[in-house]
Amino acid sequence: MTRTIDALKRNKLIQEDIRELDDWIMDKEREILLDDGSIFYHEQIRERLEQYQRLQTELTLKEHTVRTLIEQANQSSPELAQQIDTIISNWSNLLKRVDNKVIFYTDLYKLHEELKDLLYHENIWLDTLQNRIYTTGNTNVDLEDASEELDSLERFLKAHSKAGYEKVFEISDRLQIMKVSIPAINSQINQFRIRWEQLHEDVTKKIHTLNSQISDYQQLRHQITAMFEWMNHTDSILNSRLKDDVYASDVPSEADKLSVEFTQYETFLRTIEDKIHSLRIIGKHDAAKRLEQQFISLKNQFTQLKNKFRQFQKPSDFEPKYAKMRQILQDVEQNIYTLEIRSDDPDVVHNQLEHCLKLYKTLSDIKSEVEYVIRIGRGIVEKGQTDEANDVTRQIDQLKAIYNTLGAKVSTSRNQLDSVERHLRKFRKEYSHIHEWFVKADHEIRKIENKQVSKNTKEETDWIRTTRNDIKKLEANFEILRNLERTIQKDAERSLPSLYEKINELKRQIDQLDRRLKDRFEIVEVIKTKPLFI
Repeated sequence: MTRTIDALKRNKLIQEDIRELDDWIMDKEREILLDDGSIFYHEQIRERLEQYQRLQTELTLKEHTVRTLIEQANQSSPELAQQIDTIISNWSNLLKRVDNKVIFYTDLYKLHEELKDLLYHENIWLDTLQNRIYTTGNTNVDLEDASEELDSLERFLKAHSKAGYEKVFEISDRLQIMKVSIPAINSQINQFRIRWEQLHEDVTKKIHTLNSQISDYQQLRHQITAMFEWMNHTDSILNSRLKDDVYASDVPSEADKLSVEFTQYETFLRTIEDKIHSLRIIGKHDAAKRLEQQFISLKNQFTQLKNKFRQFQKPSDFEPKYAKMRQILQDVEQNIYTLEIRSDDPDVVHNQLEHCLKLYKTLSDIKSEVEYVIRIGRGIVEKGQTDEANDVTRQIDQLKAIYNTLGAKVSTSRNQLDSVERHLRKFRKEYSHIHEWFVKADHEIRKIENKQVSKNTKEETDWIRTTRNDIKKLEANFEILRNLERTIQKDAERSLPSLYEKINELKRQIDQLDRRLKDRFEIVEVIKTKPLFI
């Protein structure tokens, strides 16, 4: 009886423990939701993992109690054994659910951490890529720099697999399926995707740019080589032309072609110079130095060749035209002395004036040609078309000075001769007038002197008186002659003694005539006063 009572008490206690355990299991099952809901913050992953890990720990701690209770129930009544089977089933389900939750959130946590780690390392790689794209010069590098940079960039891209990029989105998709949608992570992934695509687009452009630069500099090298070949060929042509005294005006089509080519290569040299300047600005000093060495060699040879081309461009008619103008001016210069006034004969002076006008016309006719020669000569010097620039300058300066000097002399002589001729003709006219009067008066007085004096002399004395009055009037005419003589000598800029002598001689003759008239008049007057003897 006592055993039965003890067994009942023990069964009752076991049953209470079973009921208590069942209640505990039910409480824990209520803590485990079928769907925990979406995760929007990364802290939720850790919180849920820790939550289920704590529950897992509780189950572990409870496991001894469960095992003990199972043993006790199995040793008791069949009813308790049946109840404990239900407990075992619920316990197993609880364990499984908790373990699954722990596994799920552990995997979720690892995925999240893996995603963060991937994003971190991929962004570091993108940072390096960005630096390679933007911190190196996009332009103005030479062939060596461009080739080296392209090779380095391609090796850098090849060394980095796209698997990391793909893994980021694979994990992201898995997290989305697992109802993890963390805005901060989603934003990072979106920014990562945009940045990845942008930088890969930029690096593609960068590679294209570098390939273009390599192509450009290969073309530049080809152009430099072609320019050296062109200069050697052109130098040979110009040497041959200059040796044969063939100039641009003799072969205009060839000269035009060369002129176009020289202009093109001048532009090409400026392009190289701009590249050198740009390289220095961006700090590519080695590349600038390499290109500058080629540029200096090119420019020096081009400058020498261009000087030779300028000589080739020298007008072919300069030398013969200069010689012709110089000879004409020498001829004029040699005839200048013939314009000096040495005669008082207006006809002689007129002939000199005619000769002067011919010289004036000669100078006038060649004026445009002299100006052409001077202009062409200046152009030859300015354009460097001669190796004897100083001599050419001296020649054209002398030509200009001689022409201007001769022009001034001939113009002065023309005015001088014209004035002297006009005044000499006035002098001749005035002189002839006096001389003709004198000849007539002299003829009359000679007739009178040859007649016998008579008392009937009224007509004679009247004539003498009138003639002597006319002589007094002639003083004004002599003054005109003297004024003309002074004007002529002033215009002629030299003394003409013959004019003075003519005036003095004529004056002497007139004075002598006056004395003869006076003497005759006195004789007649004496005869008139004497008495007549019959």
